[in-house]
Amino acid sequence: MNETAMDILNAREERVCFQEEVMDRYKNNTLISVRVNYPGLKKNTALSRNIYFAIEKIILDIFKYYIRLTFFRITAEGPVGIFIVNRNSKVIKQLCMKVEDSHPIGRFVDIDVYDGFTRKSLSRTGFGASPRKCYLCDNIAQECVRNRTHDIEKIIKYMEEVNEKFVKNRR
Repeated sequence: MNETAMDILNAREERVCFQEEVMDRYKNNTLISVRVNYPGLKKNTALSRNIYFAIEKIILDIFKYYIRLTFFRITAEGPVGIFIVNRNSKVIKQLCMKVEDSHPIGRFVDIDVYDGFTRKSLSRTGFGASPRKCYLCDNIAQECVRNRTHDIEKIIKYMEEVNEKFVKNRR
């Protein structure tokens, strides 16, 4: 199925509404949202699913004693996971940032953390971390995306190569 930019925006809105509903139901628990940073309009690919499930396994391992809910679905945004965790949101954000920053394919996901009391997203910069870098150059990733600095095919090829290396090293 060919997705449009509007499909992706609508899926994002639906996810945000769903997250609000889940936070209403699981008050004072931290919500983690995991999405793959996959370029282009077709976000549900074998590569995006492989990346998602590898990171999901890590999230489940790290928080196994604290998880109260897991939810997964594939939308126009690609694979999306929602986790409700009964643990301090600041601790969770720091652990999730470590995954994003140090895992071989952690750069390819957004792991957003929402505080259960304030319902606000915790930002990287709030923890003294710099904005995330582009996969292909040293610029801030958001700037490269906004300016369409790199060809989508080059980004996907890079992601495939890194993921392939990760899979080989896992064996």
